[in-house]
Amino acid sequence: MCTLTWPNCTHGKTRPNLSAMTVHPAILAKKLCSSWKKLPQKLLSFIWLALSACSAVLIGELLINALYFGDWQWHFSGTLAVLGNFLILFCSFLIILVVVNRTFVAAILGSVLYGVVILADILKLSSFDNPVRVSDLQYLPDLKVIAKSSLGYRSVSVTLIVLVAIIVAICLLWKKERHVLIPAARILTGFAAMAILVSLFVVPSYPAPREWLHDHGIEKPEWWEWEPRGSAQLNGLLVELAMNAGEMSFNRPDRYGYSEVSRIGLRYQKGLDAAPVVAKTEPPPNLIIFLVESFMDPQDLGVPFTSDPIPTFRALSKKYSSGKVVVPVFGGTSANTEFEVLTAMTMSLMPEDSCPYRQYINADLPSLPRFLHQNGYRTEAVLADPAYLFSRKKVLGHLGFDHWDFPEGNPSTPRTPDDEFATDDVIADAAMQASRKGSPFFFLGFTGGTHCPWEYDDYDNSSLDIVGPMAQPGRKRLKTYINALRVADNALKKMIEYYEKVDQRTMILIMGDHLPPLGDVYDSAHFFKSGDMEEVRQRYSVPAVLWSNFPTAKKDFICSANLIPAKLIELMELQPRGIFSLSADVYSHFPVFSRYVQTWDGHLFDPAAPDLPLRNLVEEYRLMQYDLLIGSQYALELPGWGLTSRNAKIH
Repeated sequence: MCTLTWPNCTHGKTRPNLSAMTVHPAILAKKLCSSWKKLPQKLLSFIWLALSACSAVLIGELLINALYFGDWQWHFSGTLAVLGNFLILFCSFLIILVVVNRTFVAAILGSVLYGVVILADILKLSSFDNPVRVSDLQYLPDLKVIAKSSLGYRSVSVTLIVLVAIIVAICLLWKKERHVLIPAARILTGFAAMAILVSLFVVPSYPAPREWLHDHGIEKPEWWEWEPRGSAQLNGLLVELAMNAGEMSFNRPDRYGYSEVSRIGLRYQKGLDAAPVVAKTEPPPNLIIFLVESFMDPQDLGVPFTSDPIPTFRALSKKYSSGKVVVPVFGGTSANTEFEVLTAMTMSLMPEDSCPYRQYINADLPSLPRFLHQNGYRTEAVLADPAYLFSRKKVLGHLGFDHWDFPEGNPSTPRTPDDEFATDDVIADAAMQASRKGSPFFFLGFTGGTHCPWEYDDYDNSSLDIVGPMAQPGRKRLKTYINALRVADNALKKMIEYYEKVDQRTMILIMGDHLPPLGDVYDSAHFFKSGDMEEVRQRYSVPAVLWSNFPTAKKDFICSANLIPAKLIELMELQPRGIFSLSADVYSHFPVFSRYVQTWDGHLFDPAAPDLPLRNLVEEYRLMQYDLLIGSQYALELPGWGLTSRNAKIH
C-alpha cells in the first residue's frame, strides 16, 4: 500500500481531510496510463522524441567527457547551451520522423546517427586534440584511410555487430508501429523542423546574434583558438558545430575587383625580360622537396631511447642549413602543407579548417612546379598516398606538374606494414630516378611509412626502444613510430648518398608535413608545456634541413611553409614573378606568416591582430589569394601572372 499525505496548509480555506487517503499502486498506475493514452498520438510521438533527444544529448556529452577528458560530469556553460543541443537534436529527430513516419524507428535512427557523430568526435579529439567540425564532411572520400588510422579491426567488428542488431530492431519495429502523421502534418512538421535547424546553424554566423548568444552563456569558438576543446566542452558538441558552421565561407574582400587586382598585380611583374634561368656561372640546380609524413625529432619529447631514430637527418642538420618550418596543420590534413609549399599561399588567410585541394582548386593555378617549368625545369611528383586521397589526382594537374605518379596503386609496389602506402624506399628510388631523366628538374616526393596508426606488431622485437617506464598503449605507439621513423631515415640516407655522387647540382629540402598525432604520448611527456602563442609554435613547427651537393653556407632558419618557395627561388638565383614576387615581398618582412606571424626582429602576432604590421600588404596577399582560388582569376590576365601550357603524363 502507498500512502499519500497532503499538506495541512489551507491558506484560510477549508480542505477535506485527505491525510489518511490511500491509493493502491496498481490503481494509480492504471489511472496514469489512462490519462497518457488520452493524449493525441502526434503529441505522444513528439514527447517521446523530445525525451529521446534530451537523453541522447546528456548521455553523449557524458561519454565525451568520460572517454576523452576522463571526467564523469557535464561542463555546459549554461542553460542555453543545454537547450541549444537539445533543440538541434530534437529537430533532427523530427526530420527523421517525417521521413519514416514511425516514432520509435525515428528515435533509434536519430540516436544512432548522433552516436556516430559522438564517436567521430571522440576519435578526432584523441588523435588531433580537436573536436569535430562541419568542415570535416569534405574528408568523407578519404574515410577509408582516416578510419583505419583511428579504428582497429576489433572495433570495426564490434561496430558491424551493433549495426546488425540495430537493423534487426528497426525491421521489427517497422512492422509493429503504425503511421504517426497524416501527409499534411508530415509536410508542416518537416518544414518547421528544417527551418529551425537551418536557422540554428546559419544565425550564429552573424555578428549581432553571435554577441547575444555569447552574452547568454554560449562560448565563441574563436576565443578558444589555442584550446578548441574548451569551447566544445562548454557549448556541447551540437552547439559547437552550429557556432562553427559559418567558418567555411571564404569572404569576398571589400575591395575585390578587376581594377584592384590589376593595381596589385602590376606591382609584381619583376623579371619579365630576364632570361628563364639567371644563374650565370653554374648550371641551374635540381630541386627536390622531400616531405616526410608525421615527422618530428623524437628527442624533443624528452624521452630516452636505446639509439637515435634519425641519425642521418641529425647529421645533416649539424652540417647544412636547418631549422623549423611552421606548417598550417597538426596531426593530419597533409594536403594543406603541400598546398602552401607548392602555391606560396597561406591557410591563415582562408576559412578555418578549409582544405583547398578539396574545396577551391578546380582550375589551373600559378604554382612552384609551373614557375620552374617556365624556367626550363622538368617537374614531377611521386606520392606514397592513394590517388584519391585529398583529390590529388585532379589537383596535381591544376598545379602544373609534367608528370605525377601514385605507386601505391600498383599491386607489385612494396608496401608499408599497415599495407596502406608505398614504402619510403619507393619514394626515395623515384627521387633518384629523376636525375637519370636529365637536368634541371623539380621533384616532389611524399612518404607514407610514418603514417598513423602505429598499432601494428612489426617492430615489437626491434632493439630500438624506449628506455624507462611509459604507460600503454602510448609506449607501444611510440615504439612503433620511432621504428617507422628510422625506416624513413634510412631511405633518406640512401637518397643523399646517391646525390653525393651525381654530377648534377642538386638541392634537397627535407621537412615534415605536420607533427605526428601521438595523443597520450604528448601528455605523458608533457610536450605542450604552455598555452597561447608558445604552444602554437610547438604544435605547428616541424624539423627541416636544406641539403646540397655543392658548397653553400650553413644558415639555420625558421620559415612558414607558404614562404618556402620564396626562400628556395632566392637560393636558386631565379627571378620571382607573380604570386612568388608577392610572397617574396611578404617574406622580406615576415619569415613566418602562418598560425602565428613573426617579424624578422622576433616579435609575434596573431594573423588577425589589429596591430599587425604592414596591414595593407597582408590585405593585398589575401585579395590575390581570393582571386586565384575562388574569384575570377583576373590576375592571370596580367603579365607575369599567366599560365603556360603543359603536357601532363599521368601514371
